[in-house]
Amino acid sequence: MHPPVFEKVTGNKPGEMRKARLPGFQRSRLEGVTFPGIVPSTGHSTDGLLVAVDGDALSLLDAFEGSWYDRAPVVVEAGDGQAICAEVYVTSQVVRHLITGEPWDFKNFLSVDLHSFLND
Repeated sequence: MHPPVFEKVTGNKPGEMRKARLPGFQRSRLEGVTFPGIVPSTGHSTDGLLVAVDGDALSLLDAFEGSWYDRAPVVVEAGDGQAICAEVYVTSQVVRHLITGEPWDFKNFLSVDLHSFLND
């Protein structure tokens, strides 16, 4: 999760964030919304950030993600190659029909959609 979005959702700045890769998952554009979907996909991987959260922040994140995502246990590869048990929000079955299969463009999100996303 992008740090300003994390702060908007939880009311706190994220703690230490580490680059990580999630093997076996693909991040794609979802039809009609500005945020991505992540689903299991053999042969793919998704880059992102690993951050430790406390119970209060996790509850707020769960509420924010709502019915769009289910929190699932995974093993991520940290930037140093270390395997770390974590949890990730995977696109729920209810909305998987919205996955376009097209890559989600993070740079486009930052330049076009982030401002409105933070101010809604």
